[in-house]
Amino acid sequence: MLLGTENATQILEEGMMVTFDGNTGNIYMGFIEIEDKTDLFEIYNPATQIKVNLNIPELAETVAPYADGVGSIRIENMVLYTSKHPQKLLNEGKLTDIITVEVKKIVDAFYPKQVWFRTFDIPTDELKHLDGGNNESYEKNPLLGARGISKDIHNIEIMKAELNAVRNLLDDGYDNLAIKIPFIRDVSEFLVALDIMKKVGIKPYRDLDVGASIETPSTVFTLDEFIDIGIDFVSIV
Repeated sequence: MLLGTENATQILEEGMMVTFDGNTGNIYMGFIEIEDKTDLFEIYNPATQIKVNLNIPELAETVAPYADGVGSIRIENMVLYTSKHPQKLLNEGKLTDIITVEVKKIVDAFYPKQVWFRTFDIPTDELKHLDGGNNESYEKNPLLGARGISKDIHNIEIMKAELNAVRNLLDDGYDNLAIKIPFIRDVSEFLVALDIMKKVGIKPYRDLDVGASIETPSTVFTLDEFIDIGIDFVSIV
């Protein structure tokens, strides 16, 4: 199907033979065999760095040559694919190992480009459908409910399991990792997250960069407080 041909209907007559180049959009009179095949797209290098968000570790090798890094590893998807609630995986002693193995695929593919590891941000309606998720509460609007860092710091053992995966990768020599804390509502939540990092043996700002995802009005209006306590980067959603 050809679209946007402007005045082509006034120039081309019924039965006229033309050649249409689908790569360039050019139309030529008569039959022309185009032998010089070019790639479907060209890679440009803009001044601004372009990062990708990754849900599926298996795509990392394909995407890595075209991106400047990973803006978010959405580790919750690695858990959702198991069909088990994070607490169930934690009780089975599998949560840290699953995250470590899957994240390693991404940091390997992108090395030495920086990869931002985002801690869990799973709304309750997604958790309720998982094996072991029947204890999750009903929320009328899960997108504004218990999620992100506020949910993690109410179950510190789950957050420790996430951060232990990061520590495992740091111990293996991966220095292209950073941690991003999602859906922060208050600077106090960020401070608790920093404290939990220290408890699992991660030194914030020294072992790796630590930043926040700015997704709520409260963090926009209190951004100075985050800067005052120290923050390496922000991600504006």
